[in-house]
Amino acid sequence: MQAYQIKRKISRFVDTVAFSRVKQFYPSAAAKYAQVPLNVAFEALLQLVIDGELIIKWELRCPNDTCIRRIELSNDKAKADSSVFCPYCGIEFDARPGDYFPVFEVTDQFKADIYEEKKTNIRPYLQLAQR
Repeated sequence: MQAYQIKRKISRFVDTVAFSRVKQFYPSAAAKYAQVPLNVAFEALLQLVIDGELIIKWELRCPNDTCIRRIELSNDKAKADSSVFCPYCGIEFDARPGDYFPVFEVTDQFKADIYEEKKTNIRPYLQLAQR
């Protein structure tokens, strides 16, 4: 698959998310939609963060195999290398960078732009010359 095709598929996925009620998504959802490897989807999503369409957040999960629930969601890995208590299973652990997982959100402005575009069904009009 060509780079432009991957970019278009990931953009289509983000547009769909922006028009839906979905608040957040994992890179694996975009990879599955675009049928590309996770690292390829992640790189494309990071470019959309740079472009202002997405925000990346970090989800701290409990490392307990029987729990693995979200403890917090933040803009950075704030608690890395600190002691954290899981309110669900009751264990205390030292948060490591590997306990954080990327979560993407569509920016409010991009969501509003996509909603307006879809609501008014704006489509570029091209007039082609007839032969």
